Amino acid sequence: MARLIIDLLRHGRCDDGAIYRGRTDSPLSSSGLAQMESAIAAMVESSSQAGPGWQQILCSPLQRCSVPAASFARQLQLPLVVEPDLRELDFGQWEGLPLEQVWQQQLQQVMAFWQDPDRNPPPDGESLQALRQRLQALMQGWLAKVEEGSERRLLCVTHGGVVRAIICMLLGLPGASAQQLSLDYASLSRVELYPDNEGLSEHGYHAQLIFFNRRALLSDYD
Repeated sequence: MARLIIDLLRHGRCDDGAIYRGRTDSPLSSSGLAQMESAIAAMVESSSQAGPGWQQILCSPLQRCSVPAASFARQLQLPLVVEPDLRELDFGQWEGLPLEQVWQQQLQQVMAFWQDPDRNPPPDGESLQALRQRLQALMQGWLAKVEEGSERRLLCVTHGGVVRAIICMLLGLPGASAQQLSLDYASLSRVELYPDNEGLSEHGYHAQLIFFNRRALLSDYD
């Protein structure tokens, strides 16, 4: 049976504070860059294989993901693919605005988004359904390239909203559950996909969540 292993690495901390950072192309802060460098070093050190065993690195086109991903690709001598569908949710009119400002000025819309994001996307923003659809198509395409009886390992450097959406989608959780998943900067999550040759899954594959929000040390969670 074919197996696709996807490691999902969230980007590090950014420079511009607590804002709606979807398509806003924020750079990583110096501490954010250090977080990413520590994360990749810990992953390589803890593995018996360089990488650990990744064949390819994929990343969102936004610089908070693409800059560290390019550095990883050079370091590990792996091919890098900039994948537009790994970009963050588009927050529309809220893009780039401080969370506190939007909370104060549009409390009703913010609460509606948090309580039922499937039905209440940000004004002029992207719906969670659209986000899930592009991620679903992406993963199906990746799995289709894995030959029967072989294994493929990918590292995806992406965003918190993307990781949460993938986890909720694979576990069959509603969109609102994503808000309850704590996901640290520069944390790693892993999912595995297997083709559904019996036609039992609506998505065409079976999935497992191997781990979520993993960081190098237990003290990192304090």
